[in-house]
Amino acid sequence: MKLAQTLVIAWFLTRLAIHALYHGDAIKTPVVRYDFWRTMIDVIITAGVLYWGGFFDCLL
Repeated sequence: MKLAQTLVIAWFLTRLAIHALYHGDAIKTPVVRYDFWRTMIDVIITAGVLYWGGFFDCLL
């Protein structure tokens, strides 16, 4: 049961680490850039919704 929650947390941390490492660099030729702060807000909102829905209850 805890495997899914652990994988989601690992995915969040990996996304944050990659975006922090490459913050400001272009991803593709068009104007698409790594943005750590946008990713941080996205992770907070997603984790909040998952927590509110009871996804992380087995870890508490």
